[in-house]
Amino acid sequence: MHDAGSSPESGEVNLEAAVLDALEGVMSPATAMRVVLTALRYAERAALPRDPEAMSRFVIGPLREAVEECVGSVAYDAVSDRLSPLLLMASSGVRPRHRTWHEESGVVNVERARERETIRPPRGVDSMLVVTRDPAFVERMRAATTDTIEVAPVERAIDLVTRSQRAHASGLAAIAVVDALLPSVDLTTIAALATRPDAPFDVVLVGATGGQLRRIRYQIAASHRWVACEIEHAADIAVRELARARAAG
Repeated sequence: MHDAGSSPESGEVNLEAAVLDALEGVMSPATAMRVVLTALRYAERAALPRDPEAMSRFVIGPLREAVEECVGSVAYDAVSDRLSPLLLMASSGVRPRHRTWHEESGVVNVERARERETIRPPRGVDSMLVVTRDPAFVERMRAATTDTIEVAPVERAIDLVTRSQRAHASGLAAIAVVDALLPSVDLTTIAALATRPDAPFDVVLVGATGGQLRRIRYQIAASHRWVACEIEHAADIAVRELARARAAG
């Protein structure tokens, strides 16, 4: 989860939050997350850079390629316009407190930067349903989210429906993390279950290679709405961001 692009406590620019804010300013949160994960794959990174110079290289390289591939060059221009001032201030140590502009009359206007409230899921949210052959993923997510989100491993596809129905009955959303390499997982069944009107859920697909993902996208129309990541640790980021987007929406 992320705050606005600066940290009130430290006065430093939060580059990870700035990138996500810039992307979500021109595309949906789900598309923004797909772009980030694609860029991370191109950069062979497990997480966004925190160093200003490394982030600048990431933005003009892998991120640009990912945005143009997923959304188009016009979208990248808008993202770049939003990020350039923050990257410049981060590299110079300047905190973006105010926005200043000049009117034709010569009057100088100054507006204090608007702080965006951090939105967190309510305590005890049952919003992650995990299908994976790696129990360590469940433990990582539990450790990362403490008691704000319940993480539940499930072994059968039908269990996704049961868990999702229970979540929806409580007015909560569900996210399924699906291991594409698990032989017992039928992605066609997952797609059908994910779009059930009584208990729909978001899908984060882990482990599919580029070729496999293209075939999945071609064969399963609903999979175009899924967030896919080859790197397992990137799924941690995807789940947290989807949970944040769900809580915000």
